[in-house]
Amino acid sequence: MWRYERPALACCLTLLVLGGTGVAVGLCASLAIALPALNRQAAAIPTPAQADSPAPTQRAGPPPTSVVVPLADTVVLEEDFSDPASGWFENADEFTTHAYDDGAYRIVVHQVNYDAWAYAGLDLSDARVSVQAVPIAGPPDLAFGLICRLQDDHNYYAGYVTADGWAALFRKEEDDFVSLLPGDWVETDAVLPAGSNDLTLECLGDRLRLLVNGVPVAEATDATFPRGDVGLLAATFDGPGADIRFDNFVVSEP
Repeated sequence: MWRYERPALACCLTLLVLGGTGVAVGLCASLAIALPALNRQAAAIPTPAQADSPAPTQRAGPPPTSVVVPLADTVVLEEDFSDPASGWFENADEFTTHAYDDGAYRIVVHQVNYDAWAYAGLDLSDARVSVQAVPIAGPPDLAFGLICRLQDDHNYYAGYVTADGWAALFRKEEDDFVSLLPGDWVETDAVLPAGSNDLTLECLGDRLRLLVNGVPVAEATDATFPRGDVGLLAATFDGPGADIRFDNFVVSEP
């Protein structure tokens, strides 16, 4: 079980390592990173196939009441956060708060330009990672999302959305963020800024796809990381106080 924190400034690093035990899941939480700023010039939802294909026209309707796992998948982890002893990281300081909260898992980011995570201690190749996420408070551009194929705190894939309707897929490689989409961030109206959002990040072969409330909002191909861990993300840019509640975290293998 590990926890990492780092101010999101170049060449600034603070590493905190906390040991402990968990039930069914390993833990790793809270790494500050300098994500690429929101590119407000981007205007199209990313294509579900190739970048030069026409953008999809589907838009989000009412959110599903629960995360849907394809019938062919095998569920390897299912967490509703109802049991505070299930092993997810808990801590509060001036940078972040990680806590069980009334049947959910809550991540609050108190600093600007700061990223916090918690991950599950799995080692998977192909996987679908789903969660219900509700932005409780914070600036309009607060970000939240999912991790897959995490190697360590310096290397992983991440799918993000912001409460004001932007999406991104990144590869973090040796602390450098590489956008897997043209323009870094793309606009989508699938995100509910004040409601429950069903997020799914698919990592299948070299294909990565992010869905929000059943709508594909970003898709890319990349073969850098063949397998790794999965987890949750919350982040801020210019404004502090991103407060996200996560529930019904489901990890499955096709």
